[in-house]
Amino acid sequence: MYANLDTLIDEAVASLQVYPANLPPDKAVAFAEDALKKIDCILVRHGFVYPGHGLVQLLSDGLGPTIYNDTSALAELQDQRHNIRRTAFIKARGAGPFYVVDCDTASFIYLAIAEILNYPLHLVDIPMHDFVRWEIEGGKSINYETMDGAVTDDAYYRKYWGIPNKFVGVGGVLNSMTKEEAFAYHDAAVAVAWSWRGNYSRMTEYYLRSISRDPSRAFAANNLAWYYAAVPKPELRDGEKALQYAEQAVNVFPDGDDLDTLACAYAQLGDFESARMVEAKAMATGYVPFGSNIASDMALFERGRSCNDSGFGVDPQPFRPHQNILRMMTDKELIRFH
Repeated sequence: MYANLDTLIDEAVASLQVYPANLPPDKAVAFAEDALKKIDCILVRHGFVYPGHGLVQLLSDGLGPTIYNDTSALAELQDQRHNIRRTAFIKARGAGPFYVVDCDTASFIYLAIAEILNYPLHLVDIPMHDFVRWEIEGGKSINYETMDGAVTDDAYYRKYWGIPNKFVGVGGVLNSMTKEEAFAYHDAAVAVAWSWRGNYSRMTEYYLRSISRDPSRAFAANNLAWYYAAVPKPELRDGEKALQYAEQAVNVFPDGDDLDTLACAYAQLGDFESARMVEAKAMATGYVPFGSNIASDMALFERGRSCNDSGFGVDPQPFRPHQNILRMMTDKELIRFH
């Protein structure tokens, strides 16, 4: 895995140019677009692909080889109509080996290459997705969609990811991350992986580290609150801690998902009146990007019952091309990954 990453970085250093200082904005944009497309080609040439479904939670998962033994999964992988220049690279490898990455794990590779070459590249997070942004002096920037190998802009994400204008810039949405904030995001991703391994002690450790590194984003605090409010083992729940972290998350990002978590925290404390009031606010936001089942949770509160996530600690969509792959998410499963 280390050798794979080193190979990618070495090839990028050998084939990409040093970013010239004081480039005019139009030339800086052209340089950025060319460099990012070349990185995409390097990755695809070495077999790095996005499967279209399934979760690749850790960079170490993506750096290990995968063989596509399932013909339907291979056909889906080879269908690259969104980026025709990738087709030849992918079809030439047959069934593999491929190295499967998704939005955040692919972005980490771009950031690693950019760090060595001193490119002004940053991680950007939106609910359910990540991409990278090249910052250019004078306020210009280039967004790059690592899953498609294509240049984008903020309007693309607002439209196709359904981000209401009132949430743009809130809780870090569509804001470039600093290096420390990117490390905090990585800590949260590792926390999710620990939860899927059933190691809630390590999960908690990484969520707390993420929160301390970057309190400007709600993902880690909300996930930790959800654990304390709805983990299926009642002996692990803690209403006070659930309320503490849920309030922290909502203060940063008051969307329907985080408000739903706060409502479940109140329910865990037995305060069903507050739970119903907060859940009504969740309904009114009109923005529930992770698909929380707000109506069902409200029904629970009306019956005096707390939330229970029976699937907590289980990878809801593991990527295994030789097995049937789940295509649909349920309730809170989406809240624990990007």
